[in-house]
Amino acid sequence: YNPAIISKVPEKNSYEKSHEIIYVGRLENQKGLDNLLNIFSMVLTKDDSLILRIIGEGSLFQKLINLSISLGINNNVVFEGYQKNIVPYYLQAKATVLTSHFEGMPNTLLESLYLGTPIISFDCPSGPSEIILHGVNGFLVPYLDNTDFAQRILGTTCENIFDPKKVIETSNRFHIDKIINKYERLVINRK
Repeated sequence: YNPAIISKVPEKNSYEKSHEIIYVGRLENQKGLDNLLNIFSMVLTKDDSLILRIIGEGSLFQKLINLSISLGINNNVVFEGYQKNIVPYYLQAKATVLTSHFEGMPNTLLESLYLGTPIISFDCPSGPSEIILHGVNGFLVPYLDNTDFAQRILGTTCENIFDPKKVIETSNRFHIDKIINKYERLVINRK
């Protein structure tokens, strides 16, 4: 596994949660962000005060802005572009969302857990199912089930169902020291 690596973490309790969710990553087809915007438009029919922050750059930047406008959700979607320090975004968000078509080991999910922010992700091939403990540190949504995804966003943002301390505890298996030890054992056993 990749380790969760975040440097210069401020006091985690110094941030209050805002009524928002975040996506962190590349703005490319693999990430299924058109799905995310369609899901978010469903969410806004039930909670029109929620904000979606999209943090990252990529070839779909303008297309996604245009889609948010055509869906009529552009007042609730904030495109932040590339951000060097993403820690405050995780700490202020009620959830991190991922709608990818496929993944490897998504670092954004590891970072989110490390900072106590639950995850809502499609159960896409590889990655999220190895990280998410359904109902403990987030929700693993059946692949491309947009309705369930929207319901999970609403449940997570409207109710305090996740304990940040328990979410952080689930990241311990991805702590850099544990991952380095596993790599060392792998290398030593191959000699």
